[in-house]
Amino acid sequence: PFIRQFGSAGPEQLPGIVYDADGNIYGTGYAGGSIEGQPLTGKLDAFIVKYNSAGGLQWLKLLGTTAANTYGYGIAVDPSGNPVVVGTVDGAFPGKNSSGEYDFFVAKFDKTTGSVLWLNQFGTAGVDQLSGVAISSSGA
Repeated sequence: PFIRQFGSAGPEQLPGIVYDADGNIYGTGYAGGSIEGQPLTGKLDAFIVKYNSAGGLQWLKLLGTTAANTYGYGIAVDPSGNPVVVGTVDGAFPGKNSSGEYDFFVAKFDKTTGSVLWLNQFGTAGVDQLSGVAISSSGA
């Protein structure tokens, strides 16, 4: 067992956590300031963090837009061990279009580096949110 704490100068929340087959721990949430040297893009940015089975920080990434707020709510791990995060975004990610007030997003990250493998943003003219994600053993 271990306890790890991290934070920023602003508010934080960690609503999503998952373990992979190797015992690594992934979490997602949002933060109101820079964390672990990762610069804040908006007022609140989503984050994804990976700890190994012994509790060692492997990587932490912030994901946001300059418009305002990005929230990471749900997280799952695909059969290859790559984490997938879902949440809500105000504004548009680079190369994407905003559909309205808040859109939802789905992003897949590399399990080793934390780099974004792909990111999709969808929505309506109103407020859209994804708060949970599940991935089957076939990857669907």
